[in-house]
Amino acid sequence: MARKDPCDLLLRCTSSQLDALTAKLQLNPAFLPGSSEPTATRATAILNLVNQRGQKGIAALLRTLAQLGVGAEGELYWRTGA
Repeated sequence: MARKDPCDLLLRCTSSQLDALTAKLQLNPAFLPGSSEPTATRATAILNLVNQRGQKGIAALLRTLAQLGVGAEGELYWRTGA
């Protein structure tokens, strides 16, 4: 399976998925744009915060995106329950 770019996956998210991602990753919403902001703006801010956590943060982001059903990894997650 091809490795996906976290930014590309974030850009596929709906506003509700970005809200769920923020909560699941325990990101402080005070440091993020509001829900009415464009997806690209929110995705960039989320990625910046996650990057501050290093490789563990990126791994948690990818795992959570899969749980939310974003991208091929998400489709695989829901089919296999991995």
